[in-house]
Amino acid sequence: MSLPDPANPYSSPSAFPAGGGPGGKPVVAMDYMRMFTYIFENPNWITTVLLAALCALIPIIGGIVLNGYKYEVMIGLLATGGARYPDFDFGKFVDYLIRGLWPFLVGLVCSFALLPLWMLFACAGAAGDRAGPIIAGFLSLCMIVIVPAFILIVQPMLLRAALSQDFAQAFQIEWIKDFLKRVWVDLILGILVLIVVSMVLTPLGFLACCVGILAVVPILSLAQSHMLFQVYSLYLARGGMAIPIKPTGQQSMMPPPGGMPPGYPPKPM
Repeated sequence: MSLPDPANPYSSPSAFPAGGGPGGKPVVAMDYMRMFTYIFENPNWITTVLLAALCALIPIIGGIVLNGYKYEVMIGLLATGGARYPDFDFGKFVDYLIRGLWPFLVGLVCSFALLPLWMLFACAGAAGDRAGPIIAGFLSLCMIVIVPAFILIVQPMLLRAALSQDFAQAFQIEWIKDFLKRVWVDLILGILVLIVVSMVLTPLGFLACCVGILAVVPILSLAQSHMLFQVYSLYLARGGMAIPIKPTGQQSMMPPPGGMPPGYPPKPM
């Protein structure tokens, strides 16, 4: 493995064995079942799911924190080659909040791109009995194409913003194009698997006296963490450029457990 440039601690290594951390196996193809089974290998998975579920109950802030934890899990998986992930720790609440704030802001800004379509839908509703349904039908067909494409394009932007903790980093157009060129099929299939599983787990959660739905949210979040880990590992294995990962809080003083993932600053001498 080529090491980062000592003069630039945030430089990306020129090559990295994807998923090649201690105890892990190289990621050579997407393993969709692994996205879920790995969750239960952590001996503290029940506590982690319960604490993450409690966090998700906090309006707005809870969602940002849980999103930040999702990316912390991904970093942990990168550091250990997918061998293990960090427990949810309320002591790192602020760290999770900071990590999740950047993709939240990027997603908020990007969502304004769809605002003209929603305005056209509103105009179609006021266009009358004849023209309204025709315009709405045409816009619906456009949405079938535009919304999935929007979701696909936004994913690498959110990922880069979360790992680098830099709003401007999310809009590295050339990197986004390179990322999608190498792993767009894997990313789409991973998202589809998450959607299908969520359609199964969500009704089951409501059937369990509505209490089970509290566990569904963190489980799906952890599954998405592993999906991102696999997709990103494949991207690196196919010659992609690593994202410069910025530590948060206590991480700025020590490396993550298991070693340095690609793009992580080297441990100070």
